Amino acid sequence: MTDSLKNWIPYRLNFTDNEWKVAWLDLGDHYINEPFFDETIDICKAEMLNRSQFRSQTDLSFLLANSDNRSGLLPTAFIFHVSRCGSTLLSQILSVDRNNIVIPEAPILDEVLKMREQDPSLSVDDLKNYFIAMVKIMGQKRSGTEQNYFIKLDSWHLHYYQWLRAWFPTTPVYFISREPRA
Repeated sequence: MTDSLKNWIPYRLNFTDNEWKVAWLDLGDHYINEPFFDETIDICKAEMLNRSQFRSQTDLSFLLANSDNRSGLLPTAFIFHVSRCGSTLLSQILSVDRNNIVIPEAPILDEVLKMREQDPSLSVDDLKNYFIAMVKIMGQKRSGTEQNYFIKLDSWHLHYYQWLRAWFPTTPVYFISREPRA
């Protein structure tokens, strides 16, 4: 990834005409601190409309080719959660420190994990490569001060725990739940 792609982040996968496309968005100097990734994307899309009409879309080979060429962090931790357990509060607290990158429930990570539903020709190894590439690019050091990188996954990603554990064997995983009677 060249410096001209600094601050760009993949945010959506599209599968049309048997071809995968990655939609990218320029975050500019926007620091991700919204409770949910989609909120960040909506804000940055609105800001980008004011700057230009430029939209970027690439194929998956571009993603793979550029994921290793960007300074970035590997995840400090994955956060799994159940509904209404306080995980959004936790991710908000983590995002207060600008040395942390926090990606809260990014739909594109779900889209990667579910790619085989639309394209059965893909292998689990393909998904692994795409997921790791997404994670690397999302963890890019944009200001240069970042030291930690937290990914809060959606609650249903627990179904993919075995894959994630195999792909990131040394990354701590936190499970946040609530008292069942609450």
